Amino acid sequence: MSYRSHDVWVPNKSVTLSPFAVFRDRGQIYNAATSAVRALHILELLASAERPLRAVEIAVAMGLSPSSANRLLKTMVDSAYLIFDPGTKRYHVSPRVTKFGSALADNYFGSGLIDRLMRSAHLTLGEMITLSTSQGSFMQLIDLVRPPQPARRARLVPVDSGIGMRIPLFGSCTGAAWLSSQSEKTIRASVRLCRRELGREANDVGPILERVKRVAEQGYAFGGVSAHDDMRGLAVPLPPCPNGVVLVLGAVGPSREMEKKRESIADLLKQEVDQFLGSKARD
Repeated sequence: MSYRSHDVWVPNKSVTLSPFAVFRDRGQIYNAATSAVRALHILELLASAERPLRAVEIAVAMGLSPSSANRLLKTMVDSAYLIFDPGTKRYHVSPRVTKFGSALADNYFGSGLIDRLMRSAHLTLGEMITLSTSQGSFMQLIDLVRPPQPARRARLVPVDSGIGMRIPLFGSCTGAAWLSSQSEKTIRASVRLCRRELGREANDVGPILERVKRVAEQGYAFGGVSAHDDMRGLAVPLPPCPNGVVLVLGAVGPSREMEKKRESIADLLKQEVDQFLGSKARD
């Protein structure tokens, strides 16, 4: 059985996924330290809201009971990560957070640049835009911009439900794009990490190296992005970040439309990357 979902290398042909090559949502693998993750989600919620929030707003957005939200917020205030205004009963992010936030941004081309790239690509293409990277034996979705949905009641959402999803490294267009930016040594190491999922394919790295080479030559990967055949993705690797991490930018849409506009989407996506990061690629 082939591990390549919907055949990244021959995009018009679908193949059967290995039973081990599964797409997993965030939190399905390990018992996460829930309170720690929720605290980070609260910080992200406050950042995206761009205003201080009341405890009830945070509780509703996070899907927490008032008592659970209150305990967590008090802990974050006690640790100086949040500032509480008793007059308005709203919570602000503390300067303690902004200190390490601005320092970390330098690792990813500076504050807000990747986010601006994703939003610009979304406006240009009109498709869902994804950002992912390798976590060793799998790719992980770390950010996305979705097309606007029909207006519904306003609701604060701290983290998109798709963020954190695990995607096969050797069974997705994002994985193929990431591999195309790597050295042969790294590709061989990735094959060893994924040998259980690859099965007999792991015993002969030559064909894998050849397919990755073809993706690198065309400058993008096109093919499967999920276990379903109704969606296709096109992905390009970004220049290495200052910290060495390689991120992958992707556009996702209905299979028929993506296949029809494949070349134009590839050209537009690469133009967006060059506009925002062209100087980084040439450094």
